[in-house]
Amino acid sequence: MSREAQRLERANGRLVGTQVVTQELAGPPVGGFLFSAAAWIPFAVDAVTFAAGSALVATIRGHFGPAQEALDPAGRRTTLRVEITEGLRWLAAHRVLRTTAAMVAVVNLLAAAGGAVMVLFAQEKLGLDAVGFGLLLGGSAVGGVLGSLVAARVVRVVGPARIAIWTMVGSALGFLVFGLSSDPWLAGAMFGLVGFLTVIFNVVLGSLRQALTPDRLLGRVISAFRLFGYGAVPLGSLLGGILARSFGLRSPFVVAGVVIPVVALACLPAINTRTLAEARAAAGLEPGPGPA
Repeated sequence: MSREAQRLERANGRLVGTQVVTQELAGPPVGGFLFSAAAWIPFAVDAVTFAAGSALVATIRGHFGPAQEALDPAGRRTTLRVEITEGLRWLAAHRVLRTTAAMVAVVNLLAAAGGAVMVLFAQEKLGLDAVGFGLLLGGSAVGGVLGSLVAARVVRVVGPARIAIWTMVGSALGFLVFGLSSDPWLAGAMFGLVGFLTVIFNVVLGSLRQALTPDRLLGRVISAFRLFGYGAVPLGSLLGGILARSFGLRSPFVVAGVVIPVVALACLPAINTRTLAEARAAAGLEPGPGPA
């Protein structure tokens, strides 16, 4: 795998952009159209696409497992539990990557808190009907696609450390204005801004993780990231419900707008231009893009 920063960021931008287009732009309206024709059709199409995907993966030639059996330092074959533990320990010992994992978990926690009450907020505070709610979600997807197209160039100009911190701050501002707004057009613009910045944030952190992690540990480290990142989502949904019930529908977005910048600034000692350069040097890589 190439570890050149610009190639990783460009490739991840394309991957994330494709994901946003298929899942957030094309998927929901196509699913709604199919459901209107017959309730069972979207599920059948989903099953067929899984089968087609499996068939396509099976056609890929090559050997993608370890070159030899995984052995521990004593030369004995390791177990799955030992390998998972090794990946978690490696991540916990890496200052930059464990901090980015915590950043992702916090962002997902608070974004999920808002997502849990999004439908009610759109109806009661923004006055949107079903079509308006769909357009609101579409605005976030459009922002995400735009972010995927410019992410690599933005990183070259600004630098990954600044991007990681300031996209969090900018997204928090978007959440705050969104939560305080009663104007659907302003709310839609803020939701689009959050989508734009979130995609750039994901491209930067994903590329950084791929660059700094040894090949043999990459799958395990990505799994650990997703354990924390996706594991925060159901907790965030629960938090969103508690906040909305206790303080109103605006409160999850306001809390996100206040807490995320605090977390971002708290991460500055671990995520800055110097620490990222040191981490890349320790991994045997050239200095990354962006200003010093």
